[in-house]
Amino acid sequence: MSGIMEEGAAGGAAAGSSPYGEGEARWELLPQGCFISLVKGGVLLGLDRRGLDARFMPFPELTHVEATRLGVWFASHKTTQVIRRSRFRNERDPDELVQAIRWRLADEPGGAAQLDRMRRVAERALHPFPRRATVALVVVCLAIFALQWKDPFSMQAGLFYPALANTGEYWRIVTGNLFHGRSVIPLHLIINMMCLLAFGLMVERPLGAMRTFIIMGFSGLTAMLASAAAGYGEVLGSSGIVAGLVGAVLWLEFKAPEHLPAWWRIPRRFFIGALLLQALLDQLLPFIAAAAHLGGLAGGYLIAPFAARGAFENEPPGLAQRLTVGLLGAAVVASLFSVAMLVNRAPGALASHGSHLLAWSEVGPQALNDLAWRIVTESEPGPEHLAVATELAERAVERTERLDPNILDTLAEVLFVAGDGPGAVAVIDEAIHLAGGEIYFHEQRRRFTGERAADDRPDPPTRWVVPVPEGAVGDDPGLSI
Repeated sequence: MSGIMEEGAAGGAAAGSSPYGEGEARWELLPQGCFISLVKGGVLLGLDRRGLDARFMPFPELTHVEATRLGVWFASHKTTQVIRRSRFRNERDPDELVQAIRWRLADEPGGAAQLDRMRRVAERALHPFPRRATVALVVVCLAIFALQWKDPFSMQAGLFYPALANTGEYWRIVTGNLFHGRSVIPLHLIINMMCLLAFGLMVERPLGAMRTFIIMGFSGLTAMLASAAAGYGEVLGSSGIVAGLVGAVLWLEFKAPEHLPAWWRIPRRFFIGALLLQALLDQLLPFIAAAAHLGGLAGGYLIAPFAARGAFENEPPGLAQRLTVGLLGAAVVASLFSVAMLVNRAPGALASHGSHLLAWSEVGPQALNDLAWRIVTESEPGPEHLAVATELAERAVERTERLDPNILDTLAEVLFVAGDGPGAVAVIDEAIHLAGGEIYFHEQRRRFTGERAADDRPDPPTRWVVPVPEGAVGDDPGLSI
């Protein structure tokens, strides 16, 4: 056999079916002094000629051994290793090595069953599931990001505000995972999409789309619930789902490594080191929602055994798994529908959102003011919707102690649309007094008195900073992504 040195072959005749005997079969590697040996009980990898990197892999622990174009892959319950073909002295050595290991395994107790498992692993590597769930999630996130640029109000419609979720806007637990920070260079989106593609591939290849969707959905929920428990004011981004996929990969690596091809796995030392580094960054960077990452990671790890049930036996998802997919899918559809109603300026949806804002004691005056303005200028409100808009505008005026002419203008507009012309004139006169010579407020007054057409709203003025009274609550309770 080319490249093989037989040593201690005295027991070879008693080895049964293995032509390699029970003695040591040794393959020399480059650089000189490195080697791979089959010894009694396992494989010895001497990958450092100084002897500093010698690894012993017992035969019973081997989960996959395969020769590919890259080299020879070794996988055990605890680790993975690849030896490049360029390190072997002869071209045929990698294939002979793998064949020799399989002969030795055949002679081991339980070796036949072990080889059968390896065969199924090799077939899984040749026929992985397509990445439908991963690609679908990326497409949805990209579409929503485009919507965020087209209509900034969609951010307010979809972000996860725990306080608003507590008042009944439960869809935010779902949609908060799909929105990302807006910027000229969308690093938040790019990083999350790259991680989604990477870890989504690692989960979906062995488990398939439906089972991966369960992991994504469950980890997204646990990420947002953990954020609420941590007291975050706002949360957005799919990093909680990414963390859930990482948790599922962690479960696959530690609980089901025998079902994974060697090249589908991450070396454990590197994997754990990367997780520890991420945990450190989560604590050091104030804009990262560490609790969301931890919640997503835990959710993905905990749901993985349920999601993976039957996958390695090539069984279709069971009834419980299909019901879970149905429930999660319904939650996603209903949540996106709720956001769509707000984005489309449905007056009922805007008024309902306004009622939830009014129930949130810490919401800032600008958020109250902006929604009141949208109800009366961007929808076709009925009396019940105008009542909510009036309360929103009045509370915004109250919280700014009637010192912001722009917020006073919104209240005047609401009163005018509601049919209270004298009240609108009285309020716009306050704005005119505060704003001095700003022509916009004078033109608004002409609308309210009938000197200008009611539907001929003047172009709004350039907004300026107005002193906020001491003790007033701001509009931004803190963004965690």
